[in-house]
Amino acid sequence: MILSLWTVSDWFERHGYQVLLENMPHNDTLVEYLHLFSDDSGAATQGVCQAQGEHCRISAGDGWLTILRCTVAQAVSEFSNMQTVFSQWERECLESLVYVRKFQHLVDITAKILPHPICVKNNEEIMFGQTEDFEHSVEKATAHVHPTKKHTLPEPSYRELQEAKDPILYYSPIYHSNIVQVNLWQKGQNVGKAIILENGIPFTQGDLFLLKKLSEFMNTFVAYDRSSLFSGTGVSTVLVDLVRSRQTSEENISSIYRVKHWSYEDEFIILCFQDVFDGETPLRRSLRSTLSAHFEHCQLIFYWDVLGIINVTKSGGYPLVIKQLETLLSEDGMLWGASYPFKGLERLSDFYHQAQIAMRYAKQSGQSYGNIFDCALPYMTNVIRESEHGEYMLHPDVGRLLSIDMTEGTEHARTLLNYLLSGCNYTDTAQKLGVHRNTIIYRIEKISNLMLTDLHDTENQKLLIFSCLIMESSFPSKQDKRG
Repeated sequence: MILSLWTVSDWFERHGYQVLLENMPHNDTLVEYLHLFSDDSGAATQGVCQAQGEHCRISAGDGWLTILRCTVAQAVSEFSNMQTVFSQWERECLESLVYVRKFQHLVDITAKILPHPICVKNNEEIMFGQTEDFEHSVEKATAHVHPTKKHTLPEPSYRELQEAKDPILYYSPIYHSNIVQVNLWQKGQNVGKAIILENGIPFTQGDLFLLKKLSEFMNTFVAYDRSSLFSGTGVSTVLVDLVRSRQTSEENISSIYRVKHWSYEDEFIILCFQDVFDGETPLRRSLRSTLSAHFEHCQLIFYWDVLGIINVTKSGGYPLVIKQLETLLSEDGMLWGASYPFKGLERLSDFYHQAQIAMRYAKQSGQSYGNIFDCALPYMTNVIRESEHGEYMLHPDVGRLLSIDMTEGTEHARTLLNYLLSGCNYTDTAQKLGVHRNTIIYRIEKISNLMLTDLHDTENQKLLIFSCLIMESSFPSKQDKRG
């Protein structure tokens, strides 16, 4: 790997050698390999290692440094070790590009060669990678920087920071430390940044050369279709990770709440839309336009299906949101399903599966949309009926009453369910079924005589209600009543 002579100096100092910087130019003098003598090859990155008494001099171009009490053999050996480490880092960075790995991988391998905390984030403060020491390093930085030295580096203007193409070193009042900021660019647009903290270990000229190399790798990373870094899409990236049950940091989840102006106490629903195409489609354009126009607190994301996350707390409540969706989407012929309302974006995966089930149920039922409240019981009924011994677990008295209803045209099963759901109150049951209270008293007395178990046993009532709900789709309608 081609290195700066400043980086070579840093390496030797960090490995216990004393180095004299006798003639070091301000610009990067590059060196890739060492010769033990000078020749006329004219190689731009050729370095020369020569003995200077008990010391050793390494020179390259117009610059040189002297390593005190170091032999030529020691210097060449140490230089070789350095090249092995930095060449390995360069190779791993290139492999990250080839195998399309995440930014976190690039941060992890860079942490091996740089003694500074690093984080990479987009312009919405969504983290794409950070070293383990980045979180508590802010406090450490404050402790290590002497008050009189805190403002030795001027803070650039906002415009200078946004437009910087090379790494820029300055004092940050946010981190209470000197930092290096590396801007990330895609198609001429600033889409994010890497922050490298000084954290008690002052930046050197050699560090800045390595950070310039890191900047090149990161921007190559971004250039290869890392659209997730664009402002406005970082939120989607984190939400997709949550839907996929992938680990994501608390900082990223907090950033979503902050960027979207949501609260941890807000309730959400997730919508699932059927979409069999990749890329931008008319369906996606229509959805984006419709949802953004009517729901300020909505985020559209793309996974196996098209998903919409709506903050129902800030959108008028669950019933109103569902009613609006029914009206807005009915004309477009979209197939969709809605989950239960929930709190906590970290639970997205579970509620995504609910929305999926609701959408599939709607498709099977020939409807344009499904609400999990409407399809949960039919879905569970199908699961139990399709299991090998599912129906055997249902209360036998319910099956007995249902059989009598089918043959005699009675409504024992329906009466029993409404009676139990009404807390065994005759008046409330009569109002639900639209009959006289005395009719309910007569029916319940007859039902009790037909049952083999105690109708008023609490544990028995639980299984009776569950069994009735599972079998409710098999209840005969009033039109089926005979005589």
